[in-house]
Formats: sequence, structure tokens, C-alpha cells
Amino acid sequence: MSAQSIYISENGAAAYIGGGVNALVKTNIGPTSKTSSSSSSGNTEIAHWGKNNLRPQEMYEDVSRSTILKRTLEWKAKALYAGGMVYGVTEIDDKGNETFIRKQDKEVEEWLKRTNFKRMYLFPACLDYFYYHTVFPELIMGNGRNKIANINRIKAAWCRWGLIKSGPLKKCYINPDWKAAKEEDQTIVDVINVEYDPIQSVKDSKADKLIYPLSFPAIDEEYYPLPAWDTVRKSGWYEVAMGIPEFKKAALKNQLTPAFHIEIAKWWWEDKYEEWGTMSTSEKVATVKKEMEWFTETMTGTDNAMKAIMTATDDDGMGNIRKGWTITPIDNKLKDGAYIEDSQEASSHTLFAAGVHPTLIGSTPGKQMGNAGGSEQRVAFNNYILTSQPDQDIILEPVQFIFDYNGWEYEVKFKNSLINKLDSGAEVTEKTNS
Repeated sequence: MSAQSIYISENGAAAYIGGGVNALVKTNIGPTSKTSSSSSSGNTEIAHWGKNNLRPQEMYEDVSRSTILKRTLEWKAKALYAGGMVYGVTEIDDKGNETFIRKQDKEVEEWLKRTNFKRMYLFPACLDYFYYHTVFPELIMGNGRNKIANINRIKAAWCRWGLIKSGPLKKCYINPDWKAAKEEDQTIVDVINVEYDPIQSVKDSKADKLIYPLSFPAIDEEYYPLPAWDTVRKSGWYEVAMGIPEFKKAALKNQLTPAFHIEIAKWWWEDKYEEWGTMSTSEKVATVKKEMEWFTETMTGTDNAMKAIMTATDDDGMGNIRKGWTITPIDNKLKDGAYIEDSQEASSHTLFAAGVHPTLIGSTPGKQMGNAGGSEQRVAFNNYILTSQPDQDIILEPVQFIFDYNGWEYEVKFKNSLINKLDSGAEVTEKTNS
């Protein structure tokens, strides 16, 4: 690349200035594919998710470009799902010790099978929860409204809450394409009042479908809580993480990376080729090319390993040695792992924001590859599972509501597994939170 060459990545995250500068430049223009701040929907009844009402779409786009975020969020969803959902009753002995007794009810089992519960709600809800901290379960009423016949997860990125004028949430707007949103394309579904007597709220409603509002407790947000991992985007570490591979890609594509710098004295050509002075320019070029081909053939390839090369020198008659050839190896910074430490630091910040210990998802990008032992993995996994109870309670809240509404007097819980020490018997112990 010339000194004036500039490469700007497709998403605007990094720029590469060639020539003698070789600089990585962080920019703040953001991905060029993102929608502008203008609203994607003219409906004034909708609480916009982000300034342009496309924040979940932007979040997913950024997650999909990250080699760490997508896998980590999916890992968290799998860990939260654990061994799936179980139901039963909790018994308390005279000393106050609790024991969860699993049950199997024919009506409940038929409902779980008929609704394809695991696929249509449980695991997809775990994904939405960790991507957006907001889940949109749709409850479908049975004939006579005395039972809830089904539960589906509506994709969170498709949903927007209606503006609150007074009281709790009342409406949910669903559209699979908010970029080209038209009011006539939106489906409007009533929302269950979960703030007070939700069962009576459903009984009073005449709607066949209802949305159960479900999210991580908001801190200062009014409608859509901010997931912890999104701080990576806000802090700038996401741009750093994305900028490094963009820079390396541009540099590898555009930089000149010769292995040797060869300087050949003019007198050497004149001594070796007696006709050098009378050669035309094209003849001299062809001669130089022939010498370079010889050098390249001699210096490269496995058959030439450990070979010696011979270069010419001369005495000027006054005791000074004149070198005919001077061969200098060129240091390739990219070969030595330029910006690997920066990549490692960005990876660490990403995993820290996502709340997952690096050992739980394998080696992280960078020079320091993961090499944690089983003990560290066991402790990290057990600690993660033991602190996941609030998340599991949130995901199962609408399911417990359905059990209560349908008259099934059971508790619903996730079946978790804890990894034991190798000297404590079975390697994995199942544990149902209670």
C-alpha cells in the first residue's frame, strides 16, 4: 500500500493507514448497516425499543458478528435450561428441611406433549432472556376459558410494548419487520395485569390470546431492561474487539510482506556481467529477475532447508571490504502476533460483561489460550448454577401461573446438575432447586 492508502472496514469499526504509518484507527461512525435514529414506525402508541425502535435488531446483528458473544449467550441459555423443567411438591420435615418430591400427572404430561412445551417455550425463552432480558410468552385460552391451552414464545425482537398512559402494560404490538413497519401489518395482543391478581385479570379478559409480561427487573428503564452484556457495546470494547480482525484482514490483504531485503552493489553486476554497461534497460531487468529467481529457489522450500548461500565481497585496494550482496531478513509484525494482547483484553471484558468465566466456554481468542484444569471448571460451573435461581424463577413464572390457573397444584422448577469432585463418588449430582 502507498503512504496515502487508507482502508476502512465495512462496519466502520477500524481503519488501516498503510505505508510507513501502519496505524490502527478506532472510529465512532458505527456500523454502516444500522438504521438512522429516525423512527421505523409512525405509531405513536408504541414504546420504542431504542431511539429508532430497532435496538433488538441492532443488538442481534452485533452479537452475530462477535466470536464470543453469540456462543456465550447461547451457553448461558443452555445452562439455565439445565435438565429441563420438572414439577412436584415440597415437603418440610420437623426440622425445617425441605425436600422436593417430583410428581407425574397424566393431564399435565399430555399438556406438555401437546403444546411441545420444551421447543415452543422453554428453551427459546431462555435465549430471549439472555439476549434481551425480556421475554414475550403468549398464553392461548382453551374453550370456556377455564384452562390455558397453550404457551408460545413470541420472538422478543418482533415485539414492542404499548405506551403506558396509566396503570400496568395493556398492549403488545407484534411485527416481524419493524424496519418496514406499517400499522396494518402489526398484530396487537392484550397484556395480562401481573401487578395485581393476574388470574382474575385473565378471567375478566375476553381475548383468546394474552401476553404475559416477563423481564429482568428494570433499574431505571421504563419498558425494556438493559442486559448486562450490552455494556460491551456502550463501553467501546465491542468496537475494539471487532476492529482488530478487520485491521488484520485489511493488513494481510494489502500489506507488502517480503521476507528479505536484498541490496546488490552496482560493481557486482558489472563484474559478473561484462556486457552490463551495454545492456538495454529491458535486458538488465531480465537479468536481475533471473538472479532473484535463483535466490528465491535457493532460500525457500523444504528441500533447501539448512542450505548455505554465498555472497560476493571485494577489496577496494585500501583494505576496505565492499559487499556485493547484503541480505537482511524483514521482521513481520503480523506474524509475531500484533494486537493479540489487545484482542485478549477485549475478550476478557466481553466475558466479564456477559457474566461467564472463560473456562466454561473454552479457550478465548488471543495468545493466552485457555488451559484451566478440571477443578477450576467445576467450581466456576457450580457457582454459576447456584446463582442462577433468580433467572430460572423469571423464566418459569408464566408456567407456574398456568399451573395455578389450570388447577394443577404443583410447583415448577428447573432440574439442575452440579459437578462433583472426582473423589466424591458420582461425577455429576442432579439438584432440583427448592
